[in-house]
Amino acid sequence: MNIGIVEDNPSIGGLLHTALGLLGHQPSLYHNGWSFLESLFSEEHCPFEVVLIDLILPTEMSGTQVISTLRIHYPSLPIIVVSAVDALELSNIQKRYPEIMTLQKPFSLHDLRTYLTQAAVLSREHCEHPVPKNFLMAFQTE
Repeated sequence: MNIGIVEDNPSIGGLLHTALGLLGHQPSLYHNGWSFLESLFSEEHCPFEVVLIDLILPTEMSGTQVISTLRIHYPSLPIIVVSAVDALELSNIQKRYPEIMTLQKPFSLHDLRTYLTQAAVLSREHCEHPVPKNFLMAFQTE
């Protein structure tokens, strides 16, 4: 599967990238939400079958804002939140987005594989929707 990874910690991002590659996936790593969305929306259709995303990101765009944007333009794209936030915050994410899977850091490779298997089933149902090329202008600051 083509998997987008949005993770600001270089060690964790590198580990996820390597592990997913060894499992036979094609991961793409982004260190903030802005670079991920910029890359995503430069394509005519969504290049990912699954997105792994951290909630706490180092720019003006949080993981929750990235998720909200994805839900507007790619409502059926499978998302797995991988974050060290507390269980209550992860629970709140699942209440707001019941279709999103959550993994609290630290997690096992076995758990990640289980979630990716579930995401693969959902990914088959994912429809690609083109996004207007000028979409990112809405996020640019003056």
